[in-house]
Amino acid sequence: HSGQGRLIIGPVEGGRVSAVATAALFAGSTLDAIAVDDIRHAVWTKLITNACFNTLCALTGAQQCEVARDPQLGPVARQLMLELEALARASGSAIDGSADAAFKLAFEKGAFKPSTLQDLEAGRPLEVAALVDAPLELAQRLRVSMPTLTAVGAALRLKAHCAGLLP
Repeated sequence: HSGQGRLIIGPVEGGRVSAVATAALFAGSTLDAIAVDDIRHAVWTKLITNACFNTLCALTGAQQCEVARDPQLGPVARQLMLELEALARASGSAIDGSADAAFKLAFEKGAFKPSTLQDLEAGRPLEVAALVDAPLELAQRLRVSMPTLTAVGAALRLKAHCAGLLP
């Protein structure tokens, strides 16, 4: 890996490999490897923001704080985050803080263009499966209603399809 960034490493239930030892293997690289006790918790914490703002920003062309601050779209973003928080809980996990706290961070964040919007603008395939399909599949299995993600996901899938950006 030659890019900059963070790599979060942690065990899943029943994991045997030490996250600390694995993270130490990245010492001296361009990645800031961080060991966590519960990788699922870390994934949900990231997904609650990414599934919300990556989708909405790709659909609108707006930056994250613009979506959060918009009087019409901000409530949609907040509802998406609440749905994802409920799904995390239903799956036996959680997020850091709450959906409301995550929304507040996005609202207060400066200019930030999520990776899905960057991919769209560069003509790269969009991560619809990870951001939308996987959470909706899990929601169906767990019988968690996610009408907002269903609608936003359908719009993003169509936009990606029409642009020829589905993998």
